[in-house]
Amino acid sequence: MVGLVTVGVDDDLVMNRCKVQRAKATLRQELSAEKFDNIMALFFDGRKDTTMFMKAGADLIQRQSFRKEEHISLIKEPGAKYIGHLSLTNSKAPNISNGIFPFINQSLCAVGCDGTKTNTGPKGGVIRLLEVRLKKPLQWLICQLHFVELPLRALFVFIDGKTLGPHQFSGEIGSKLGDCVNLPIVKFERVTTKLPNLTNDMQIKDLSTDQKYLYEICEAISTGIFSKSLSERRCGNLCHSRWLTLANSVLRLYVGTRTPSKNLKTLVHFILKSYAPSWFSIKIFNKCCDGSKNLFEFIKSTRFLDEKYKVVVEASIQRNGFFGHPENILLNMISDSRLHVREMAYKRITDSRRRTETARVIGVRKFTIPSIQFNATDYYDIIDWKRIEVTEPPLFKTFSDEQLLLLVKDGRKAGTFESD
Repeated sequence: MVGLVTVGVDDDLVMNRCKVQRAKATLRQELSAEKFDNIMALFFDGRKDTTMFMKAGADLIQRQSFRKEEHISLIKEPGAKYIGHLSLTNSKAPNISNGIFPFINQSLCAVGCDGTKTNTGPKGGVIRLLEVRLKKPLQWLICQLHFVELPLRALFVFIDGKTLGPHQFSGEIGSKLGDCVNLPIVKFERVTTKLPNLTNDMQIKDLSTDQKYLYEICEAISTGIFSKSLSERRCGNLCHSRWLTLANSVLRLYVGTRTPSKNLKTLVHFILKSYAPSWFSIKIFNKCCDGSKNLFEFIKSTRFLDEKYKVVVEASIQRNGFFGHPENILLNMISDSRLHVREMAYKRITDSRRRTETARVIGVRKFTIPSIQFNATDYYDIIDWKRIEVTEPPLFKTFSDEQLLLLVKDGRKAGTFESD
């Protein structure tokens, strides 16, 4: 778009791309310079991008060059307030933790992030390194949506084979996903699903285009009614870091295949019975005090799988079920709607405090996920409490026994940070 600026018009009213970029840079600097003394919880998320910079050649002339950088945003909770940004050429855990450390102090109680090994490694992950430097345990609030994607990835790789790069798949199913949107809709076998009702306008608006597609295609396969507009929509670009679009493509391939293979049917059933219901349930119940319940419901939803597939999914859950740690389960229990569950949590927390007072504790406890009991009948029984050392949730370290007892009696929510 081209416009003319006449003489006498205030130039401040004229907007261009450079002015917007300068305004953004100024705002980032102001927010980064602001002092945050009492950060209770810090959430960080990053992605790799190609960044342009000027580089001097042998003739000393500055020329444009490009490099991959890790860009990490830091968010303070509660309140979801942006506090800073990191640009790192090396995305290893020590570099990330060193970049984050100047933003935090001893008031920090919890850290939230994706469940990558870089972030959650028990010895050298970002959170562990922050704990060691602060000389205190932190509440591990790992992204619940990222957790749900990992069993899908494990099952897909087991069924269809390994990937061939960031956007390519090697197996019979994966090799067909790129063109699945061009397939005409055929008569397909319905697969029932139980998606949560998204009745709240904010819940619907919060969904991305790919998430809305997943919701609608799941409903279409469940009801057998597939609209023309849905059949013509794109299901998202395939990428190994975005398994939601792979789920969309698998479902689109299914409704365009006259005689789907047993492997394709297995993936479709898993997506409709486990993956999608859990995904949208987490979008609604997205607080960290919901995490262990969400984990339990996901485990329950996988019980229909054949044993060989169940083993694959359970191995992924065991590796990545961070809300199966006693500190996170207790965070859920103290907020439970049932009084006897809250009282059980109170007793376990206070007993842990008494043991800590009498025992000689050396160093910061190591965060490890206990063996998960996959046949448990409630979320607080997904671990064997008698076989593990129970430590109190770091978010409750500043609570006295009396304050905890008030939470138990009132049934108020504890730990209401979003962790989806």
